[in-house]
Order: sequence, then C-alpha cells, then structure tokens
Amino acid sequence: MKIFATNKVRNVRTQYGFSLIELMVSVVISLLGVLAIFQILSVWNANKRTTASGSDAQIAGTIGIFNLDRDVKLAGYGFGTVPSNILGCTVEALDATGASSNFAFLPMIITQGVGAVAATGAGGAPDTITALYGNSNFFVDSQRFGTSTANTKRTRSRTGLMRGDLAVVADNPLPAVAPNCALVEVTDDLDPDRLTIGHAAVVYTKANGTSGPARFNPASGPTFAFTAGRVFNLGPAPVRSIWQIRAGSVLSVSNSLMATAVRDVAEGIVDLQAQYGTGTPITWSSTTPADWTQLQAIRVAILSRSQEFEKLAVTTDAPQYFGNTLSFEMSNVFGAAGSSAVGDPNNWQHYRYRVYERVIPLRNVIWGGAL
Repeated sequence: MKIFATNKVRNVRTQYGFSLIELMVSVVISLLGVLAIFQILSVWNANKRTTASGSDAQIAGTIGIFNLDRDVKLAGYGFGTVPSNILGCTVEALDATGASSNFAFLPMIITQGVGAVAATGAGGAPDTITALYGNSNFFVDSQRFGTSTANTKRTRSRTGLMRGDLAVVADNPLPAVAPNCALVEVTDDLDPDRLTIGHAAVVYTKANGTSGPARFNPASGPTFAFTAGRVFNLGPAPVRSIWQIRAGSVLSVSNSLMATAVRDVAEGIVDLQAQYGTGTPITWSSTTPADWTQLQAIRVAILSRSQEFEKLAVTTDAPQYFGNTLSFEMSNVFGAAGSSAVGDPNNWQHYRYRVYERVIPLRNVIWGGAL
C-alpha cells in the first residue's frame, strides 16, 4: 500500500477579506459621512435655536404688549371728570406702613428714559409708564363737600362712597392757585344725615365685613385744612401701576399706591418707548403736555430680543417703531455695537428683534368729558 503526500499551496487570490488600502479608503469615506451628518446636525440645531428663540421673543412681546395695553386702558377710571384746576395736583398720601408716597393726580404719566436723544423722543433709555385708576363697583362722579372737619366731609351725596374706599379730597382754589389734595380712607358712612363720610384713624369694619385699622388716615387728619371742595372715589383697592424695564430685559409692573411687590410680566423685553397723544387731530410728542385736558391717548412700542446670540451680525440697523419714523437708540440700551466677545449683550447686532406697537386710547379720560 502506497501513501502519497500532497502539498497544496493556497492561491492568495482565492482568499476572502479586505486589504489595508481598502480598509483605509472605507474609513475615510465613513469619516466624511460622519462629518457631513454632524455638519447637518449643527446647522439644524442652529436653525432650531434661532427659531425657538424667535418664537420665545414673539410670545414675550405679545404677552407684554397685551398686559400693558389692558392695564393702561383703565387709566382715569373713577375720576374722569376732574376740573382743570385740580388735575395734576400733588396728592398727599400718608401711609401708616410708610410704603406709599405723594403722587400726581393724573391718569397717565410717561417718564422719559435718560439718554442722549430722550428729550426729542427719538430713542433714549427705556421709558416708564404710570397709570392711575380706581376699582369701585359703583359709578361715582366727583362729589362736592361743604362742611368739613379734620376727619369728616359733608357731601351733597355720599352714594357710592363706602367704608374701606380710598378717596382723593381736593379743595376748590382760584384757577391761578394750586389746589391742596390728600388721600383719605373712608371709615364711616353711617351718619344719619346720609351725607357725611368719616376718615378718622380708627379701627373699623369695612363694607366687605373685614375689620382693621385705617391705613391712610393719620391721627391728626390730613396736613391741609379743607373747608370745601370735591371728593373723588377710587374704590377699596385703587391702582397706580408703574410699567418699566427691570434688570435690563424684564418688563415689570408694580402698584406703588398700595406698595405691592414688583411683578415680572415678560422676559426678553429690552426697551420701552411711549408718547403722549393730544388734541384733535392727535399730535404725538414725548414731552409733557402743556394742557392735560387735551390728552387723548398714548402710543407705546416695546422691543423684544431673542436669547440666541448669532455668529453673524443679523441686525445691521436699529429696529424702528411708530410707523418706522423713529429708531430705538441701541447704544443707550446696550452700549457700543461691534464687540467681538461671543454672547456679549452689548453686541446688539448679533441678536434678532421684534417690535410691538399699540395706540392706547384713554377711554375713561375721553368719556369723562372734562379732559
């Protein structure tokens, strides 16, 4: 029996697998694919952030202008018919808590922001809007009073004036003499004559059934000695709302009359500009009206900024407002443009903006007839 030994040499061309060159080519192709995918994701993510931040700015601006508009429309409620010689008097507000301070008896005040061009109304730092209105559930025209003591006023009719209401008491000076005005808290409406109201510094029961000490009645009565004049009812919880930009980018409001805490309304609001509208036809101006009786409306513009810092300068020119007749003074709000620091809030050109405008008629002032 023969045994044969066979040496088989395997042909390398028949072996299966990849060569080193093929592996290197495939790795390069894979890397290129990964880079393309990451590039697409990066662009998509940037677009998503821009869209999301733009949507946030739109929502913030809409909420801000809606709430401001709704509040300002109430200006003048409860004292629309104020004689011109009383309108604008300084009201003495002696708050027992020490929180409130004297204020002007005006439905609307615009305080121009400090800035290089603020006086011309062409921008400047953010303005402040102050609206004063009552909240009585009763329609009450101003009531005249005659007989008066330090803590009582005998009116022609005390209808609508209830215990717990706050009222502005003003005397009737000559037209050329500044009137005396004071804020009092009605503590008594039970006098049998059905005409006299009391405003003493006492503990009393309000019309709603709650009891407590009078907050706005000093023990000795108002500083001024009133003999005759008018009483304007502001209701149990009047509002003197102050709208302003807080912390550089938050639209906020507070009730300075009742000394409430500041309430943030919308974030991302970086500027607020307003003007008075007086006369017929209306003339717009940033300066205080020479004749408050001609005040008809105000117009407001707020500037909402997105939170996304864009790599490129996407806003080359300052946003405009009031029918594109005025431009926001960006340097007064953010400082000089052109900073190269990423995320620098002073580099306003690398953010996107939305402008929201509203003409707000002062309906309570117009309906009052005296303004």
